[in-house]
Amino acid sequence: MRKKLLFGMAMMLGLTTSMNAQERYLDEIFTDAEITVIKDQPYSVNVNFLLSDFSDQTAVQADLGVLQTIAATTGQYPMKYFVPNHAGTPAGDSTSVKISVQKMDIYMPIPGTVDTEAKRPVIFYAHT
Repeated sequence: MRKKLLFGMAMMLGLTTSMNAQERYLDEIFTDAEITVIKDQPYSVNVNFLLSDFSDQTAVQADLGVLQTIAATTGQYPMKYFVPNHAGTPAGDSTSVKISVQKMDIYMPIPGTVDTEAKRPVIFYAHT
């Protein structure tokens, strides 16, 4: 019985110690004035399913092959993969697969503020 009591007390002490260690990430550390936002930073290119036309699978496979080659080599995608097809598009300048640049906003403390941590967790919030 005594061992169980000591074990229970040790567990309670461990839990309260770990709960106190989490205060930095629960309390507000930086005010809005101490946070800088870098908007619309490109980080990736992906297929735009809303603008793409997947009805011709042969053309889709050809476009995907070209896009994979470009991604593996130069990363410089021709404009025809970004611009939607329309009636005025010249022959040979349209593609079945359209792509778009993925962008993100980066929030961080302004350098030189009250930030004392050398390492901190990072949160990636991605939505579709």
